[in-house]
Amino acid sequence: MKSAIHLIISITLVTAVLAACQSPQTRRNIATADSLSEADPAAAINFIDSVSPAADGRRARMKMALLKAKAMNKLMQPIDSAKLKDIVDYFTDHGTANEKMLANYILGCKYFINNKIPQALQYFQESVAFADTTSNKCDYKTLHKVHIQMARILYIQYMFNDAMKENRQALEYAIKAKDTLNALITIEQEANIYSAQEKLDSSISIREKLCTLYDKYGYPKHSAICHGPLINLYLKKGNISKAKQSIDIYEKHSGLFDDKNNIQKGRETFYTMKGFYFIKTNQFDSAKIYLNKSIYNTNDFSTLEFGYKHLAKLYKNIGTIDSIAKYAELARIMNDSAYKNLFTLNLQRIRTIYDFSTIQQKTIYERDSKIKAIYSGIIICGILISVITGLISILIKKSKERKAEKTLYE
Repeated sequence: MKSAIHLIISITLVTAVLAACQSPQTRRNIATADSLSEADPAAAINFIDSVSPAADGRRARMKMALLKAKAMNKLMQPIDSAKLKDIVDYFTDHGTANEKMLANYILGCKYFINNKIPQALQYFQESVAFADTTSNKCDYKTLHKVHIQMARILYIQYMFNDAMKENRQALEYAIKAKDTLNALITIEQEANIYSAQEKLDSSISIREKLCTLYDKYGYPKHSAICHGPLINLYLKKGNISKAKQSIDIYEKHSGLFDDKNNIQKGRETFYTMKGFYFIKTNQFDSAKIYLNKSIYNTNDFSTLEFGYKHLAKLYKNIGTIDSIAKYAELARIMNDSAYKNLFTLNLQRIRTIYDFSTIQQKTIYERDSKIKAIYSGIIICGILISVITGLISILIKKSKERKAEKTLYE
């Protein structure tokens, strides 16, 4: 009992000493770096590099290192793995709930960027486990990011129900963080999940409302970008006029096109959708131009499959039998058994880790609750022992005083 009380007292004293060791200037520097890491990551990195040598104490230096890693992660800059692991290890042992959550989230992002999906999911789950949602200081913005990343991983692995679950959790935390833009982006991801499940009406309904909401809250570019996926949805439903409206808005207002009307790298699937529109409107020459532009400017399996399928449709309309067979076969290759087998193996690993991590998260919560209850009991017992000891000391002292008075009287 005494050793447990001494341990609690020691931890409290160490924390107080560490806090006291930081000068007012260091505390101001950390606050500035924290604010910049969210609002202007590039400025945060420059600021941290300029003040880090003056940071006093290991905790202050590690805090600055964590905030720099946060800023670099937002800018998609490479982070040294060894340094990042040191940061995670330090804050796992010495950090607050928010610091532990942030450190593990950044490490998860590092693994995700390196295409190490199981490890990424593992650290995202660790991050969630460290969050203290009962605290009014909980960093809901970071917690939203963790859940949205997990939703993204599950989505690309075709685990749509799990992705939806994580996405809705992310939306809850975006709302708690009062982050309007990210709340809207999270709702948009829900529309993507519905599209992947071929629930086209639900996806269209959400996107149409989102376009209005983006404009309402002052995000016109996001509204225009939201029209991109609507093109394909409208075409699938046979609504050609609305598809044309979305194409025009996307091209004119999204900010994704250069002066030659070439789209930003990685978004070549738009060319396929526009080609699909020209097939629907019997403009076959234009369709051929855009579909070829799509397949010659991407290495993405999905975009290539999409492009080849529509080229097969195009040549079916034209009546070129050899080309129909050629592009149908190319589409099949993009979706062949070797690629699917590789995907399935990875899916099984993700499924196992996700299920295990969900159970582990519950176990950690239950364990932490028990530990908190034990420590609360220890603290209460310690206080009671101190009070009782104090009372006994007072009674002994009073007894001695009475004996002394009696002796003096006699």
